Amino acid sequence: MARFGVASALAAATAAVAVAAATATTSAMTIAEIASGNPNLSLLVRALTAANMVDVVADPNASLTVFAPTDAAFVSLAETLGFEGNNKSAAFEAIVAALAGLNGGDPIPPLTAVLQYHVAAGVVRSTDLVAAGGYMPLVGSNVTLAGDGMTLMDAAPAVADPKLTQTDINATNGIVHLIDGVLLPIRVGTPQPTTIAGLVVGNPDFSLLLSALTAADLVGVVANATASLTVFAPTNAAFVSLAKTFGFEGTNVTEAYEAIVAELTTLGGGDPIPTLSTILQYHVAAGELRASDVVAAGGFMPLAGPYVTLAADGVMLMDAAPAVADPKLTVTDVNATNGVLHIIDGVLLPIAIEPATPTPTPTPTPDESACFPADATVTLASGEAVRMDALAVGDAVAVGGGRFSDVFAFSHADADAASTFVELTVGAPAADACAAHERPLRLTPGHYLLVNGRMAAASTVAVGDVLLRADGSAAVVARVATRRGAGLFNPHTVDGSILVDGIVTSTYTTAVEPRVAAAALTPLRALYAVGGGRLGGFLTEASRLAGLLPRGPLVV
Repeated sequence: MARFGVASALAAATAAVAVAAATATTSAMTIAEIASGNPNLSLLVRALTAANMVDVVADPNASLTVFAPTDAAFVSLAETLGFEGNNKSAAFEAIVAALAGLNGGDPIPPLTAVLQYHVAAGVVRSTDLVAAGGYMPLVGSNVTLAGDGMTLMDAAPAVADPKLTQTDINATNGIVHLIDGVLLPIRVGTPQPTTIAGLVVGNPDFSLLLSALTAADLVGVVANATASLTVFAPTNAAFVSLAKTFGFEGTNVTEAYEAIVAELTTLGGGDPIPTLSTILQYHVAAGELRASDVVAAGGFMPLAGPYVTLAADGVMLMDAAPAVADPKLTVTDVNATNGVLHIIDGVLLPIAIEPATPTPTPTPTPDESACFPADATVTLASGEAVRMDALAVGDAVAVGGGRFSDVFAFSHADADAASTFVELTVGAPAADACAAHERPLRLTPGHYLLVNGRMAAASTVAVGDVLLRADGSAAVVARVATRRGAGLFNPHTVDGSILVDGIVTSTYTTAVEPRVAAAALTPLRALYAVGGGRLGGFLTEASRLAGLLPRGPLVV
């Protein structure tokens, strides 16, 4: 009986095709030409154009099946999403706005996924559809054909499933079936009321905002069901843009966030949380401010920081950092049970920040190739952290891996000298993206350290390179800069390595080829083993002979 029903439905649909064929011949047209030639498929063509998919269905060498929603199907979807009216263009714009809200302001990825859900590889005729009980789209889960032989069951059970209205329209590159609804690869329906925190958690493009709120212990503020707040929410791309302002190079969102936290750690004197908290509160206003309210007031007063001014264009928000590009409103009036959310494409800054100016790493010279600054820190066997200028011959210092080694000599020990150092900022340990950040490591350009598993001069290090922490874990470089500093100190340990500011470095430099330096230091190590610290320090004067010895390569 079920099969009889299916056959009857398909017979009716086939008859409809025959009637259409009497007035237009499609067999010599591509799928794209069929769509563009049918006024009832104008919104489908508009969607394909927006998603840059026209060429896919216009490819004469393709073999595709397209389930084509009519304009009425798009209007019906818009009404499901809250649209009121029958203007086709306005309905389409409402759908695009809804998709933008699902994807942090960019509607194209979800639109593309929806369109690909309407396409199957190969030619799937109506009889094939019945035999298979549905079809497998290019993207998304299987679409099931219901027992009536007409209804296509998608991934959105809360929304009425589309029905086949016309089948087996032949094209030179496949076949088209018309449907009266839009197939949905995700659950869509009447949006469930949620808090601002729920909106943030539910949108993957707010993952960095969520990380920041969590680190600053502010999730509870935007999750408070009794609150009344307005949040200007930066997307992940906004945070990456801020990281690049700080000198970050790359696109990885996690590394960008780590670079921001590292910069805030520096600005906060070792603690990023107070500054991070202030920045986040600068994105929040008390009460519900809809877009029209922000326009009427010419801006808003945040919970912390100075007034944020709305520019004359009605979309740009002008903060307290004039040297950094101001954010723009991209999506407004996203309702929540405890307020309203507006999406912005940048991070609002409550303090003036100067963008990092890339500075070429200096080429090592004999006078600037061998030292750490005076305020670099090392760890003694007692667990005490001491400055480099307080270190003495005979001290046992950490060298990494839980090991300690004695300092037996210095090749430089000049507290009054000033030099240019390479400054390397690394991201947080993987276990905690918001704490335990090491201070930036500074060392002269020719100083060796372990980079990507090989010994290399500091001048060769780039963003994304991997250094080594004390516990053997990776430390990804998030920022490379240069900075002037006081003091020139280069202690030599019996081990040949030394842990400086939490990073494993070498005691060797490009001033002398490492193998030559190791051989030259062998007698001093032996003398130290016999005489201890009384013989240390000799190498400080001997370092003046470095210019007579062969220099080391940049990468060993």
